[in-house]
Amino acid sequence: MANSSDSLASLQACRSMLRGIFKLLRLPLGQHDAKDDRPWLFPVKLKSQDEDQDLLGTMPDRVVGLCSRANAEALDLKLFWKGQGQLKCVCLLMTKEGKYLRHVWEGDSHFEGIQYTAHQPRSLQASEIDGDDEEEFLHLSTVAGDSMSLHLGRLQENVFACIFALVGTDDGLAFASDDVLQQFQELTMALHPAQSQEVIFTYRQGALRKECNIITSLCLYRGPHHTWRLEPMQLHLFSMRANKADLDPASAAEEVAHFVASKVRWLMKDRCWKVASDERGLHLPGNNNC
Repeated sequence: MANSSDSLASLQACRSMLRGIFKLLRLPLGQHDAKDDRPWLFPVKLKSQDEDQDLLGTMPDRVVGLCSRANAEALDLKLFWKGQGQLKCVCLLMTKEGKYLRHVWEGDSHFEGIQYTAHQPRSLQASEIDGDDEEEFLHLSTVAGDSMSLHLGRLQENVFACIFALVGTDDGLAFASDDVLQQFQELTMALHPAQSQEVIFTYRQGALRKECNIITSLCLYRGPHHTWRLEPMQLHLFSMRANKADLDPASAAEEVAHFVASKVRWLMKDRCWKVASDERGLHLPGNNNC
């Protein structure tokens, strides 16, 4: 009888231990009881062999790492500008092989992991602007516009990068109007945690000096070990079709997406190889397999 009691007690203890293990396994990856206070950004060390610094539109020297907590916390990417008209964004989803998957914009505003929200443009108030930037922002009246909610941990696995292309529009003009885009005095993209006003990353561009109606401004792509990378860009493009006022916005946004995708395919393959080499501690010039 004693042996039976001991066996029953051991079985109950085993069951209790297993329940505890299963409970832990049900916790989302990376979830902690304490608040995650890791810095959002970290520096990315460039390899001396990197040779694409001078390629049109790329800025590898300005890339920064975005830590893995971005997979668990929602982020907001907000658009600001100085000038007349409205700044709009077309977000392209690309694979590591450079294949275009789809695009997200105000007319097709939701895809798993991304939500585009159109806002009525409004001038920022002094209370909304950081003290260090207040004089500069208010001098030419900064306008706040659309935003995108990014849940990077929910993106499909085949999405390697999000490419953000900016266009300018106004009533009665084309969705991607060169007249509107080129009269902006300043374009700004700012990344925030969705639950706070903390600024994680800001990319500010001055007045354009090249004739264009599309400016590809930011590449957000997967980095090593579940991190991400933010690379500013200045890829100036001109699509005559998207510049036509009689082209409906949906067709214009699609034209912008395909036009940009055709110009950045090589970039996806290149950045994928760089990430793979960093992750494995390799750097083999000429090897582009990823």
